[in-house]
Amino acid sequence: MFKRLRIIFVIVAAAFAWACNNGGSTETHYIKLSDSALTFNGAGNASRTVTVASSPADWKAEPAVSWIKITETGKNSFVLTVDDSNVAEEREGIITVTAGQATVEVKVSQLPMDTEFARFRTMYEYENGMVMSPSGKYAGGFYATLDEDGSLLYHAVVTEVETDRKYEFGPYPISLFEFGYPNAITDQGTIVFSTKTAGNYVINLDGTYYELATPTGMSAHPSVASTSADGNVWVGYAMKSMNDGHGSLYWPLKWVDGEAQELKMPATSYRGEEYTSAQFLNGVMARGISANGEIIYGSTWDNFDFGMVYWDRSGEPHFVGEDVRKVKPVQRSDGMGDYYDYNLVDGIICYASASQVSPNGKWLAGTYRKEELADDEMSIEETYYAAFFNTETGTTYIIDEYGPTTGCGVTDDGEGFVGIGSSMCTSSIVVDVETGIKLGTAQEWVYDTFGIHVPDCRLELCCAGKEVITGATPLSDAVLGIVDGYFYVAPPAGK
Repeated sequence: MFKRLRIIFVIVAAAFAWACNNGGSTETHYIKLSDSALTFNGAGNASRTVTVASSPADWKAEPAVSWIKITETGKNSFVLTVDDSNVAEEREGIITVTAGQATVEVKVSQLPMDTEFARFRTMYEYENGMVMSPSGKYAGGFYATLDEDGSLLYHAVVTEVETDRKYEFGPYPISLFEFGYPNAITDQGTIVFSTKTAGNYVINLDGTYYELATPTGMSAHPSVASTSADGNVWVGYAMKSMNDGHGSLYWPLKWVDGEAQELKMPATSYRGEEYTSAQFLNGVMARGISANGEIIYGSTWDNFDFGMVYWDRSGEPHFVGEDVRKVKPVQRSDGMGDYYDYNLVDGIICYASASQVSPNGKWLAGTYRKEELADDEMSIEETYYAAFFNTETGTTYIIDEYGPTTGCGVTDDGEGFVGIGSSMCTSSIVVDVETGIKLGTAQEWVYDTFGIHVPDCRLELCCAGKEVITGATPLSDAVLGIVDGYFYVAPPAGK
């Protein structure tokens, strides 16, 4: 456990003090600050700037203790620093900001000289997210720049989490390949990217790279989704041509020491039907593997159902949550007066994430979706609840106390990350899966575990021993709107 550090990353503090009538007009006195709490190390601190918006426009900031210094005051901001600590304990002081009748306090904390604390590292500058290796040793992503002719160049980046050392590869011209997403990264620093024009490219830590070969019997480029901690087993999928005269199915794969192997398919589709390549985007994809390499999970693609599948320690496929799974045949209207056979399913689904298995393979995180035929006999009404499955006992735990939720990740000891909402979750809570007890919001759990504050977020991956976690917080993008900004929390550098 590390010394607790109070860091507020995105906070706006405001005080609305009073309104008065003056000749028929109403004036409200208020103060809005960029930060309401700041933390400094014991020594060697850089200055910090706090921005101020207020009414009336004239304001002042005054420290209550002598070790806090305001070194500069501008029209809309003030700069502060602190003296080096001369005490053995954490100390706190306040800065009082006033404007008219409005008052706000900025809480300033300083750690003792020898304190070490966990690190918050963002990957906001990288395109299309980040990937974390199974044991939290490496994080990876990419960004793009333009050459002098205006053509795109791609830069791959691998960060050694323990030391913050960055390895950068490229730039690679778009004529060579166009990166789509970072797919996976191993504990040895090998990173895999999908491309928009070819298949998956693998970049090693020494800068060598190659395109992942299409396995024998497959009809399209393969895609890697996750790896084991030792880097010997990779999982993913490709498309396989069928002999039914129609087309191809998505087929789950694993690579053992670089050799591709087909995983067994479940006996039927998610809706209890035969697979058919005549159906668009049908089949099964392997999505993730436990760090110890023992449990693989994935999802079906029949009718875009995303039914969650897992392969047990002997390699046999199962639908996750067979103890709560129900297939319910109904007659469904086609909207034109005719009816057809259809199977509603209450079962566990998952999305395209590689973080939904605990490192030891004991737990899987998913979403329990219940389906009912609507009164029009055509539409399907759905409810979504976070669910967690114990692969050792075959028991499913459904978290239904918080409205629509999603299971985003789970620790080795059964602490479940519950995303608020049925998709695109931007915040989460943490629960004890077996008891259902809420352990706090994501922010509270991170503070209790690592001793630092993080933004409101969706927690995803927790590496073995809770040494490293990953999450995502909503960011505003001028083109895409709200997007995920990924980050990780890790021990002090060099520890």
